[in-house]
Amino acid sequence: MANINDAETIEIAIELTNDLLELNDVHLTFESLLAKGSIDEKTLFHIKLICDELITNIISYGYDDLDKHTITLGFRINPLDWSLTIADDGRPFNPLEQSEPDIFMSIDERKIGGLGIHFVNQIVDDIKYVRKHNSNILIMTKKRSS
Repeated sequence: MANINDAETIEIAIELTNDLLELNDVHLTFESLLAKGSIDEKTLFHIKLICDELITNIISYGYDDLDKHTITLGFRINPLDWSLTIADDGRPFNPLEQSEPDIFMSIDERKIGGLGIHFVNQIVDDIKYVRKHNSNILIMTKKRSS
């Protein structure tokens, strides 16, 4: 478990562009929180999985041009829970409105898409989407085990 006292809240903000190589910097930022004892290995694994799935989808499918775009991550952790917010200026897209993938169907039969948000839903306790100021904002929260 992380070394967070009862009153401590840690918040970080990360900005990256729509370049998949920048995911490495995101990973390093969260790995530094692990090294400081601010998060545990399970939380690190979950955050990296969420970031990989969602940011890859944003970069791959969210933009109609080849221009540089900013993707913003906000992370907050306290003794009770952690939350991750991902905001992008891509075309409007609410991943929560997508149909659930049939995980029992063979890979050859299953249509592409939907597994990333399915994985995220399995990890977090609460997930919300809002479209605000021409941005897609996904807010995910997970209660911490005692």
